[in-house]
Amino acid sequence: MADFLKECSIEGCAKPAKARGWCSTHSQRFYRTGSPTGVRKTVVPGSLEDRVWARVERGPTCWRWIGTKSAAGYGQVGAGGVILYAHRLVCEWTYGPAPEGTEVLHSCDNAACVNPAHLRWGTRAENVQDMITRGRGWWQRAV
Repeated sequence: MADFLKECSIEGCAKPAKARGWCSTHSQRFYRTGSPTGVRKTVVPGSLEDRVWARVERGPTCWRWIGTKSAAGYGQVGAGGVILYAHRLVCEWTYGPAPEGTEVLHSCDNAACVNPAHLRWGTRAENVQDMITRGRGWWQRAV
């Protein structure tokens, strides 16, 4: 059978297969959760802080979030029926509550990074200026 006629390898799914033999839906679930069915492989018991740090792979520079991610690549963790961003939690634990009108800025430009040394509170204007200075604007990308 030709590759473009293959169906998704997940049982009960008849959508056309793309990467890894999965359809786009199951590929996205794998990207977000680590499983094409969207079911997490491990449940980490304990406090929110324990659950966050259990999903971090500490590298020599960036500490990469290996749990569920948003479409933009930011780490996410559920708590009491609410989805929280991992980088924001780490910034709050390290530097205290967010000052009014601030957001978390990454010095490493890595959305999945939760290394406290790479995070700081800053304004939207500072974040935009960082983007422009580092050439991350959509209009600055090479074609």
